Amino acid sequence: MEKKRTQLVDHNRVFTNVMVWPALIILLLTSLLPIIYVLVTSLTDMTLITMNRGGTQWVGLKNYIDAIQDKDFLHSIWVTVKFTLLAVVTETIFGTLLALFLHGSGRPSKLLRTLFLFPMLCPPITITLIWQTMFSNSYGILNQILGVFGIAPVNWLQDINTAFYSVLWVDIWQYAPFVFLLVYVALCQMPQDLHEAAALDGANSFQRLRHITLPYLAKPMTVVILLRLIDTFRLFDKVNVLTKGGPYNSTRTITMYIYQRGYNDLDIGVTSATSILMTLLILLIAFPYIRSSFKQMVQRR
Repeated sequence: MEKKRTQLVDHNRVFTNVMVWPALIILLLTSLLPIIYVLVTSLTDMTLITMNRGGTQWVGLKNYIDAIQDKDFLHSIWVTVKFTLLAVVTETIFGTLLALFLHGSGRPSKLLRTLFLFPMLCPPITITLIWQTMFSNSYGILNQILGVFGIAPVNWLQDINTAFYSVLWVDIWQYAPFVFLLVYVALCQMPQDLHEAAALDGANSFQRLRHITLPYLAKPMTVVILLRLIDTFRLFDKVNVLTKGGPYNSTRTITMYIYQRGYNDLDIGVTSATSILMTLLILLIAFPYIRSSFKQMVQRR
């Protein structure tokens, strides 16, 4: 019996390797080759003009040095970091509070949960265009509401004092439901006997929340925060549609900077170098999770 079980395990391993390795090789070819090409390009002075004429020259780390010394690039990093921190913290708080409220108030209806998840289910570009209409100076509903109370219209997307926070609000409105969904699922999977035992010992609701619920949510919330950090750090679509990085670069993120250097200046070398730098920043953010996942994989083996 033990011999048959061992043979079955070996057969499953062979089958898994046969199925996994081709997919892994294709994934490496489709992802690794473009990365190598971008890395090589970042070490040249390639532009769209020199690329067509064959006049590209090797410049080494010059593009990286120029990018680090570029005040506009450094400012885009600051805008991205500021946006990411504010968005992720706010989304985590709102999404978690909403999940705790609905989970504590009984099983919500499917309609209610669908309404909460609706912003996340829509394509980002659709949500952005809807909010662009609402932010409009002439016919936007937000300024019409302000007009009812006798408040002057606000130039939401072209005022340096409001443009950044307008884009930030759109991102929070769309992705706070993402945090709500994952936290709510984690709450539904939490063993209820822990709360029942604590209640029998005299613990009140706040004590159960502090000593049972929040520690239980620590791991899933870490994953949620990491996913939102990585995704928000790559923000492009909302900024491109709403503000184009303006006014006065107050909303120009790293991705917007890269796009404008490549599209407007046609500087492929610098664009590739800044793309590599952004990738390194994202890997730096994701490093704790990657290390933890690698340790768990090693321990399972």
